Amino acid sequence: MIMKKFYILVFIFSAFSFSAQNQTPVAVPDSATGMAYTPISVDALSNDFDPNGEPIEIWEVQTISSITSATFEGNIITYTSNAITLGPDSILYRIRQVNNPNNYSDWTPVYFDITQNPDLPVANDDFASTKGGISVSVRILNNDIIPDSLELSVALGYFPGPSKGKATYSDSVIIYTPYMSSFGIDSFSYVLKNMDIFPFFFAKGTLYIDIENNYSYDSLMINNINAGIHSDGLLFDRFDGIENVVGEDHACHFEVPKGSGKHTIFSNSIWIGGLNNGNDLHLAGERYSQNGKDYQPGPVSNNYDSAYFSNWNGLWTLYKEEIEYHKNNWWKAGYEPIRNIEEWPGNGNPVYGQAEQLAPYYDHDNNDIYDPMQGDYPLIRGDQCIFFIYNDDRIHTETDGEALIIEKHGMAYAFDAPDDSILNNTIFVHYDLINRSDITYHNTYFGIFTDFDLGYSWDDRVGSHVINSSFYCYNGNETDGNGEPWAYGVDPPAQSVTVLAGPYMDPDEEDNPDGGCDYSINGLNFGNEIVDDERYGLTRFTFFYNSGGPQGDPLIADDYYNYIS
Repeated sequence: MIMKKFYILVFIFSAFSFSAQNQTPVAVPDSATGMAYTPISVDALSNDFDPNGEPIEIWEVQTISSITSATFEGNIITYTSNAITLGPDSILYRIRQVNNPNNYSDWTPVYFDITQNPDLPVANDDFASTKGGISVSVRILNNDIIPDSLELSVALGYFPGPSKGKATYSDSVIIYTPYMSSFGIDSFSYVLKNMDIFPFFFAKGTLYIDIENNYSYDSLMINNINAGIHSDGLLFDRFDGIENVVGEDHACHFEVPKGSGKHTIFSNSIWIGGLNNGNDLHLAGERYSQNGKDYQPGPVSNNYDSAYFSNWNGLWTLYKEEIEYHKNNWWKAGYEPIRNIEEWPGNGNPVYGQAEQLAPYYDHDNNDIYDPMQGDYPLIRGDQCIFFIYNDDRIHTETDGEALIIEKHGMAYAFDAPDDSILNNTIFVHYDLINRSDITYHNTYFGIFTDFDLGYSWDDRVGSHVINSSFYCYNGNETDGNGEPWAYGVDPPAQSVTVLAGPYMDPDEEDNPDGGCDYSINGLNFGNEIVDDERYGLTRFTFFYNSGGPQGDPLIADDYYNYIS
């Protein structure tokens, strides 16, 4: 018996209707050209269509920029830019079926090319140059084109504003002041506006400022510490503020370990105060340079104009190997010294009342004039140093104290000694304090202000170690902070400030003995068989709260003096 497979195909048909889809209208992009602040009309529907042959209409129009306007009536879209819009711009619109408003197109652009309106002013870009911290004035209207029929004023536009300084405007002049340590190009916009139609803008220009580096801020970073130094004596505090402008940001800059983002000190500076023959207090001191200043960079002078500031608002950073290279090559043909050797401030200008001898140097030809091309070279400490000069011969806006006319020569330095755990985690600061006034001050005190921020600052404690001539900060808990990236976490470090050799004691024609319960306990040069070379160590230690009250922030010179005396 032969088996066969049978396939049975069954077709079942059912009656139904199959309608054509109602397709959406199609809006085609348009383009037009016109002048700024002049209506431009476009017949948007002239090239739009509906695949179904249905009548269409403009449904809505949307501007992309908030400074332009667009309306429609019938088939016509009318676009108007404001006066400062030039070049390409666009808007969006949608169309729909008249008889079926729920059937509409996608958003479709209309492109415009906007040209200058000859009846409107033109603000041409301006250019200026300056140095960090030095203001520059620019008469921005001098190169602008302004029709006689228009009465205009100027407003500073911020699209965005300056990033490296501050700008103000007065009497058609923009005054721009870069931050002290700024350099490079900064720019910001200004606008010309109509006096009677505020805030209508007629034209926009840009001011470009080329800021020359004045080297007023630098870092010691040859060892395990990255420590910031300012030219006016403010240490370990990254502050880019401008004088008389409060509220500028500060940042710690005593980073340990270097590169970790963790810091132990927020700010450090020198306070000094003494009494004149009439027992009037003269005092200079700063905490953060935030609410005023008592110090300024440079030596004491009889002229503190912008040229002085341009010359002296700086630091001189040098490495030991750079000095050695200069010593071994200065006489060779084609040799050119690096900036900080060439411009080392060995001499002041007596014409301006400055001391003839300033920064220390080796005088190869013994002529009392620093000249690196005659074999002279800077005398530095450590393997890296930063030298700075500053004085208090100015109005004291931090303490309101009377100036002492004191000049300070500072040299911060460190050693490249990775195998020495002490030197690798220590920086040194040497000061020469020179009284340039005609007054001999008595009851004079010298203080070291330090605002510790040991990682997370809210659990810090402070203390002093008399024998070691030190004061210090340590963490109040075994763990610093609560997991913040700037906190040290488990086993936080301690930070010490040690007075290795303080000011010289007043002469008494004696070699004061060592070993007593007096200043010799931590001072220097006691009992060394040399008369009158004794120096103070740490003689006092106190702290105050960052608040008001009897043990709060000092407000006036008497408060500062009470803390250091």
